[in-house]
Amino acid sequence: DPVGYATHVLGIKTLTVEQQAILRSLAQPPFKTLVPSGHDVGKTFIAAVAANWWFDSFDPGLVITTAPTERDVVNLLWAEIRMQRQRAPAPLPMPFIGPRAPEMRTSEDHYAHGYTASKGESFQGRHRARMLFIFDEANGVPPIYWQGTRSMFDPALGHAWLAIYNPTTTTSQAYAEANSTDADGTPR
Repeated sequence: DPVGYATHVLGIKTLTVEQQAILRSLAQPPFKTLVPSGHDVGKTFIAAVAANWWFDSFDPGLVITTAPTERDVVNLLWAEIRMQRQRAPAPLPMPFIGPRAPEMRTSEDHYAHGYTASKGESFQGRHRARMLFIFDEANGVPPIYWQGTRSMFDPALGHAWLAIYNPTTTTSQAYAEANSTDADGTPR
């Protein structure tokens, strides 16, 4: 229960109805959630909640995050992940691999890692159970990341995918994903 985790483990009492729906969607078919939303409404915040929930709930399990720039990865999303863990009412493990590194790890099959969206090939090739993919500022994430994630994403293996973005362009891959369907007519 990601909403219960946010409330009872992280001590967050201010989740909006929309943020609760985003979190719950990760645990319900189709397990892929695209969130178009404006500035300063808590998209990165809720992505950090999702990353912490997944990391603490599924071992083995992986959290793979990406965003267009190092600033987006390290100073925004992963800074929020750290702050949420530090502010939790009861101590949470802090298995970060360095003071600013966008990575938590307890074993080879239980980790969370943030990648800057510059080399799509570094994002491919993982095929394990219980993987959460998070795209923060997804408008700036290149198509190769979407393609690589699509090749790894398998809800039957317990995977989920969250992409959050400002809907400011109709030329991004995020827009294309939000407005595309598979051959059978179901949303991608």
